[in-house]
Formats: sequence, C-alpha cells, structure tokens
Amino acid sequence: MKIDWEQLYAQKPQLISLPTYPFAKRRCWIPTKEVEVAPKPVVDAAPIAAIPSFNADEWLYAMEWEKQGLSQSTVPQLSEGPWLIISDKEFGLVVQDQLGAESSICFAAADYLQFNDQVFYANLNRQADYEKVLAAQGKNLQGIIYLSSAVNPEQQDPTESLLALFKAMIIHCLHKPLRFALVTHSAQAVQATDNINYWQHHLWSMTRIFAAEQAHCQAVLLDLDAKASHQLNAQQVVAELSQIQATQNHLAYRRNERYSIRFKTAQATTTTPWKAPVAALITGGLGALGYEVAEYLLAQGTQYLLLTGTSALTADTKEKNTWLQQLQRKKVQVIYAAVDVADKAAMQKVIQDTEKTWQKSIDGVFHLAGITTDNITIADMDEALWRKVLDVKVKGSLVLHELFLKQTLTSFVLFSSIACVPHFGMSGLSAYAVANEFMSGLALYRRSQQLPAVSMNWVAWSEKGMSHRHNHDAFLDAVGMASLTIKEGIQVMDRVLQLNPAEITLCKLYWQKFLQINASAKQLDFFSHFTAQYGQQKAVISQVAAEDIAPLVLKLFAKSLQLQDDEVDEDTPFQQYGMDSIVGIHFTADLDKHFPDAVSPMDLYRYPSLKQLSDYIRQQVQTQPAQAAELSEENVQIDTLSYDQLNELIEAELKELELTYE
Repeated sequence: MKIDWEQLYAQKPQLISLPTYPFAKRRCWIPTKEVEVAPKPVVDAAPIAAIPSFNADEWLYAMEWEKQGLSQSTVPQLSEGPWLIISDKEFGLVVQDQLGAESSICFAAADYLQFNDQVFYANLNRQADYEKVLAAQGKNLQGIIYLSSAVNPEQQDPTESLLALFKAMIIHCLHKPLRFALVTHSAQAVQATDNINYWQHHLWSMTRIFAAEQAHCQAVLLDLDAKASHQLNAQQVVAELSQIQATQNHLAYRRNERYSIRFKTAQATTTTPWKAPVAALITGGLGALGYEVAEYLLAQGTQYLLLTGTSALTADTKEKNTWLQQLQRKKVQVIYAAVDVADKAAMQKVIQDTEKTWQKSIDGVFHLAGITTDNITIADMDEALWRKVLDVKVKGSLVLHELFLKQTLTSFVLFSSIACVPHFGMSGLSAYAVANEFMSGLALYRRSQQLPAVSMNWVAWSEKGMSHRHNHDAFLDAVGMASLTIKEGIQVMDRVLQLNPAEITLCKLYWQKFLQINASAKQLDFFSHFTAQYGQQKAVISQVAAEDIAPLVLKLFAKSLQLQDDEVDEDTPFQQYGMDSIVGIHFTADLDKHFPDAVSPMDLYRYPSLKQLSDYIRQQVQTQPAQAAELSEENVQIDTLSYDQLNELIEAELKELELTYE
C-alpha cells in the first residue's frame, strides 16, 4: 500500500518541549490539536506589585575578594619535572628563568617550528600545532602554564586558543595527573581601581569547567597585577605552582598582596532610585523572558521599544506574533527587527533607522539573547558550535557596548547565568558558561570606565526561558536550589536595578541540602561563609571493607537506574546507560550514606565509569578496622562493661589518638 505522507500530515511539524531527563518519572501531555495562545488583557501601566511573603533580597549574592596570606611554613618546594610555558616573548622568559633549566617554552607564531629541545613556535589557534609540541615534550611533563597574554584578542578570541590546547592535552597529557595554571593580568575586579581586561575574564570559566571534566587535571587560576614587574609576577606564579590546592584555586595578587574569592550574601542597600529608559532596546525581545522584560519596562514608563530577534515573524510564529500584538495595543511605539546582534553593521542600521523613525535616542539596553548547549563536554565540543554559542553573548554584548559607547544611557543590562559563577557551572555547559562570564567581565570594565552596566547571573526561571526549556529547574530542585517564577524574577530584577551593582548572582539556596548534595563544596574556601553554619565537614570514614567498595557502588548504580546488577558493566561509561544529572544526584546521595562527603555529582564526569569511580572512592575513604568499629558504637553503655571490656575500650581509644598507654 502506498501512503501519501505529505497529504496525511499536511500541517507542518510543531516543536514540542519534552523533558531531557529519561529517568525523572515525569508525565507530559502532548496536545492533539493546535492550541491557540490566548492574548493577555491589556492593562494600564502600573508599578510592580509586591508578592506576599516573597523577599527579593534572599536571592542576592555577590563575589568578593578577600586577603589570603600564603603561609611560608607550609609551602612545599616545587617538585622536579619539566614545565611547558605557553607565552608571549617577554614575561614567559622571566617565568622560565624562575622555574629552572628543565622548563620549555612555546611562543605564538604563524606556523609550527621546533627551535631546539626547549623552545617551540606554534600557531596557538591550531590543535595540531599544540599536539606536536606536547608530543615532543614526552610523558614526563609535570604541568602547563598558560600565559593568556600570548594571544592577541584583536586577531582571535583567546578561548579558541585555549580550546585547541585543551583538546590536545586530552590526547597527549591527561592519562596521568597534570597541573595546569591559567595566568591572567587584571582579568578580575579585585580592587575598586582595577581596569578590567575583559578579554581574559572569561578564560576562568573555561579552565575551571575543563578541570572539573578531567580527573587528572589539577588547575589553578591566577590573576596578576598588570602594574607589577615581570620579576615579581613570575615569583608569584612559581610560588602558587608549588602548592596548587583544589580547595583554594581562584587567586589574585594586587600590590604584592594575595587574595582569594568568596561567595557572600549581597549587601542590599539602595543608593539612587532607578529610572526607566524612555526608549529601550531588548535583544531576544520576543523570547519568553524578553517579552516579560518588555512588559516590565512599559509598566515603568518606557514609551518606545525596539525588540530584536534572529528570525523574521511569519504565520508560523504565532506565539511571538501574539506577544508583539499585545505590546503594540498599548499606547506606546513597539518595533520588531529580525537581526543578528553579533552583526555590528546590521545592528547599527536597525538602531539608526529606528531612532530616526521615533525621533528619539535609545537610552536603555537590555541584552537577553543567547543560545546554549546541553551536556557537551570540551572533549566533544567542535569549533563551529563553540563559536555559535559565544557569538550571541560575546560578540553581541561587545557590539552593543561599541554602538552605544558615546550615547547617554540610563541602563546597560546583561542577562547572564549562574553557570559562569565559580563552582556552579556544570560539566557540559562550558561554552554557555564562558559566553556569560565574558558579559560579566564587560560589565565590570564598563563600570571601571564610569559607564552604566549591570550583569545579572540568573538561576533558572521555572516557567519560561532557555533554562526552563532544558529542564534545568528539575536539576536545581535536586541539588538544593530554587528556580524563579516569572513574577518573582521580575520583582528580583526590579530590586537589582534599584541596587545597581556591576555584577550580581541571583539564586536561592537551601544551604543545608546544597552542601549535603555537593560534598566537595564543603571543602572550598569559596563557600566558607556558609559551610561553618550549614555544612560541617565529615571525616571520610567508611564501614565498608576495601574489597566490598566496587560491588556496593555497582549495586547502588543499578538501583538508581532500576536495573539488575548483572545488567551493569563496570567499564561502560555512565552516559551509555542514559544517566542524566538528576539520576546522578540521586546516585551520589546514596553513595554519601556509605561514604560521607567522598563523592559529588561533578565527580561522575571526572570518573565516568563504575571502575574509575570505585577506584576514586577507595582512595578517598579510610576503612575502619572491624574491632575499632565495634568498640566505638554510640550505643555502648559504659556502666554495663566488665573491667576487661572497659580496659580494651580505653586502649583502643588511646591507640587511635596515637598515645602511649602503659
């Protein structure tokens, strides 16, 4: 029988968002007929109504740099072994001199050349050139120092060079432990007077997520004082290399003082009232959140709106058509333009044409446009996808910055993501995190130049938006974080616009659950302001014998996927079982009952099979001797013990304390 499929399915297919978590046990109804979007009633502009019992200040967090001295008594000597320096021609030589004769150096050049055993030239944008350098270094390489000044941002985005290096490292270096140091200059806003180098700022997200994805990579992120001498900066680099710590690896030096970054509750003190722009540009303006921001601005008194998006409106874009019509029914002027925000010439023409039509200059910019990837590690990332994700936020925000540089603005607002905040970015979201952190760096730079800017690092919105489409709200709930409703998000944004910080993180954490699920977070200095109150570190001691660890881990893994034990193989990667982040969180929670604080969800990326994970747990935990375990039970009643039993208990306790008992 021949079937005319085109006649049978005459209507065009419609994209339907389904959960990406196959084991989350969620039910979804797919409508069998087209559902019209009901237009919202048009209401007069009014102030944002407060939500009962909702406190926007509970969602405000900031990052601050605190002085953290380097204890000379505990600093070990730099262990022997060659280092490779990726460098410019000046500072790199000084670092090489400090490291000693064994270190090698690679300079930026048009093509690959090995000058001698320790000097190389390479095109730092080519993975093949990096592979040649690393192959020539042999297998005894102790670490790599990447001096970010080696790449000229006028010629290429420095992340492309770092992406090529990381891919080459995976092939040649990461079969064994390797240290990696990212060295930037004034990439972080450590002091109020810092003039931010925004082209180096986003390299930090890229490096920390890569290190989280690779079990053998131990990284330190070090920001140096651009005003200090090469000699002093080189000494500080070598000092940090000798004592890289996973618990404290986001560091900076200013005026020869050492700083470490901390996560803190933001100080919610209003300075000056926020005034809505008369005419505003919203990129991604007919996206789910763009429409809500447009409604908010109109309620605050904005009279002119230019909304941009990547695609033209057609008969098939019914939801966007409806939203635009709703906005145009109000007594304001609303224009939609299909334009790529990363195309500077096209954006300039749209802005000029719109301002000419209005006879008004745009005085407010809201950059919401963006795209993301879900669960693609750096190892699997291709250059085309990397550029596609970065273009919208990196090039787009830079285009807006340059086009409005000499124009008087009341607002320059960048919608960023919590993915770019240290220790919140998930493996598989590297490109998205990097793109968002660039915007944070740009906002910090603009503020250092006395220009308006706010970068908002949002958690997932629960009803609309990119994170909601990727079901990140389900993930957040599992790790002890709340997602925002639309009304709550608008009220939080209203509060942030009044406070006017350069950068702020917007999330609500249930700290006790968050620190319980994220065991490694308790060890990080970054969360030190909260761990003392909510998450005391447990001693990683297990009652499970060493030989029983692997079978137990396998059994718990099978249980989390509702499989039989014999259906699971210890060498098969987790992803081949369809394990997602939600299942991973439940799996690590079960592991925590037997191995307290030993495994976090991120470790499932670093040790992506049962064999690798079991070996890691075996290294982390201390198995307790059976006799000591029996004698130290909490339910032992001292007054019921015999003299011999009591003496035995005392001897065991003294032995544990490493005292001599006579």
